[in-house]
Amino acid sequence: KLTTHKTLFKMYRVYKALLKRYALLLFDAVKKRPVNDAVKQKALENVNAERARANNEVARNSGVAASAVNPTKPLTMADFDKPDALSPVEVKWVTESIILTGLITTAEYCSTTVNQLCESIQKQIDPSFVPEISMAEEAEQFLSVASRGVRYLVRLLMDVRLANYFSSISSTDWISISQLDEIRPNMKQLCNDMEECVRAKAFELSKSYFRFFVE
Repeated sequence: KLTTHKTLFKMYRVYKALLKRYALLLFDAVKKRPVNDAVKQKALENVNAERARANNEVARNSGVAASAVNPTKPLTMADFDKPDALSPVEVKWVTESIILTGLITTAEYCSTTVNQLCESIQKQIDPSFVPEISMAEEAEQFLSVASRGVRYLVRLLMDVRLANYFSSISSTDWISISQLDEIRPNMKQLCNDMEECVRAKAFELSKSYFRFFVE
């Protein structure tokens, strides 16, 4: 039978130390965003799905078969580092947004689980130890990781995925623009790309963190 006195309290201290260490690892990963083969494979799946969707959209608007509109074969791992297959911007956005989304959802899950673990220990341990049982600091660390991840995700969207559009806008000689139609195509594409990125995150992030992302 599990002891409910000092041994359980010592286990609780070990849990706290390990959780703090894990939170620090996640916090560091938000900044470094390491890419492995699993991330690359997921990125390729996302790109292939998006390109297929774009082809279908063009076909629907033009009234022709999707296979007749810029047909492309699915990308494989061999294509990942080929600039003619994937642009540097595409690679950076897709891979790093996958990593950040995973870190955000992991940290959010951990913050919830930590609180549940704390409540469970408080119920099981001897009442004399209950006042010393708290994992509020650890839960806050995981929430901090998730919040940091969202901020980096927004920065990635603006500074990488949509950077070319904003660069074009900032370099435009607005005095020479006489008709709105001259800039409408670029602005429409900017809105479409932003909507595409935001819509994807609506399915990947929890409601609270998606709201944080769009605000």
